Amino acid sequence: MIRRQLALSIGSLLFVVLITISCDAPRQNPFDPKASNYSDNQPELITSKIYVKHLFPPFNPIVHANIIIPDLHLFLTTDTQGLITFEHLPVDSFLILTDVEGYFNRQITFKTLPNNEYTIYLNARPQVEQVQFISTYTNFEQSNSTTNLSFNATIQDPDGPMDVNRVMLKN
Repeated sequence: MIRRQLALSIGSLLFVVLITISCDAPRQNPFDPKASNYSDNQPELITSKIYVKHLFPPFNPIVHANIIIPDLHLFLTTDTQGLITFEHLPVDSFLILTDVEGYFNRQITFKTLPNNEYTIYLNARPQVEQVQFISTYTNFEQSNSTTNLSFNATIQDPDGPMDVNRVMLKN
């Protein structure tokens, strides 16, 4: 029993001595903040801004546009100025997906710019309102009757009528 206690005491003493010696070991790990060769390799965060605007003049901002940046795992919504601001690690480029009600969706890849400001122009989806069909039948004689069909519609386009070239009726 005494031998056993003596062996445990010597083992404990040896353990304490080894711990003490190892605490004074030189710090050569480059990831140890107290090491002489430590370098803070953490990349600096970059602040980027994305403006979302109408495709046509006066290029008004689009409010509540959903912006998805899958490469950075971000889902953001524009403010009242059509702007989102976010921080990220340095990248060469990133993909941006837009989803806005009443606008055509866009998918854009931006290369990193020195000023980190980007602008996305979205085309509004024209909306057909107040549709009216008018049919007239004129019967002068049995052999000389005519039927006319006219169509009236109001088309609203939030970014202006400049991009509406034609309107087609489909069956």
